[in-house]
Amino acid sequence: MKNFTKEELEKLKRIAKMLHLSGIPTSWIAKVLGINPRTIKRVADKSVRGRRPVRGKAFQKVIRIYAHHNYFYFQNKKDRESQCAKKLIEEWLGVEAVTTTFRSLDMLIAALRMPAHAPEQREYVELLGEIFNCRIKEAHLSANNLWSNYLSDISAENILPPRNTVELEKSFAAYAADAIRIHVAPRWSATAHQCIDHALETLPPRKARIIRMRFSIGTGKPAQTLQQTADEFNVSKESIWQVERRVLQDLRHPKNGLEHLMRKK
Repeated sequence: MKNFTKEELEKLKRIAKMLHLSGIPTSWIAKVLGINPRTIKRVADKSVRGRRPVRGKAFQKVIRIYAHHNYFYFQNKKDRESQCAKKLIEEWLGVEAVTTTFRSLDMLIAALRMPAHAPEQREYVELLGEIFNCRIKEAHLSANNLWSNYLSDISAENILPPRNTVELEKSFAAYAADAIRIHVAPRWSATAHQCIDHALETLPPRKARIIRMRFSIGTGKPAQTLQQTADEFNVSKESIWQVERRVLQDLRHPKNGLEHLMRKK
């Protein structure tokens, strides 16, 4: 074991206690921190002592505690000891195997959000998102937010905690895939916009024009605000908003055949 000053040893004891309370085996803590296992057991809470559980159960215990503390403890603790403990817990869990994919996942989300082969269909994507209430703000779907939501669901016991690092990777990948399938814009076919145009043609001319102006579909102009559209029709913007809501609800009806564009499985 290494020789530490009294101050250094006290800091290591506090870190060791946080790790031990998280369910990480004493032997691993002692090896990483370089302190005596008996020292760890003395400073740890007696309520968490006992036989070392098998690997699978130990991993599930730690990931559950980490998921809970990620929100209620570590995010509010900015001191070096807490952050050091957090990094060591992540090291033991193998979290890096997941977080290293964040950049690629963000790029994938961005690529799927809009049809790359037809950028002019952006307005149709936005309209379809409004029809089916799945419009996404940029900040609401990112790799970091998906990871936070994943941990939150583990903490709330909405999903089963993985038993090892490999299961952690697979579990988060499946979680991210489900989120993308639900929230990201649909995969577009070359005729998707024609289906939407056809649905708009079934509307009364006034209502269709309001929707086209609001979403810049076939107008050759930027999308108009509620006030700009209201000025065009010489009505209040509340009236335009009500018409828009009713039309979007009508377009959601299966008879218009737009639901298949969402490709939900």
